Amino acid sequence: MAKKAAANDGNKSEMIRAYFTDHKTAKSAEVIEALAKTGTTVSEPLVATIKSKMGLTKKRSGGKAGKKPAAKAAASNGSAAGLIASASEFVRQAGSVAAAIDVLKSLENFGK
Repeated sequence: MAKKAAANDGNKSEMIRAYFTDHKTAKSAEVIEALAKTGTTVSEPLVATIKSKMGLTKKRSGGKAGKKPAAKAAASNGSAAGLIASASEFVRQAGSVAAAIDVLKSLENFGK
């Protein structure tokens, strides 16, 4: 049967978790320094990974760069500028004005 690990017998991850339990706002460098004083060397990536898994890191919100949501709202309100923007996007997606016209003609014949 496996023995339960002692507090300082080499289970680095558990030691890092224990430190973060007592010091929730500690930075990785602080953890590395504190554990070094006890004779345990840990790497910054290990500390950062454990800190993240414990939910102690800030979540970054990222998004794709591009059109703002307001641009789509303006396009859908029926104004001339919005209609032109929508038509321009449609032509871009179709590939050319001729291709866009072909799609519109197909759409016209679709309901018949």
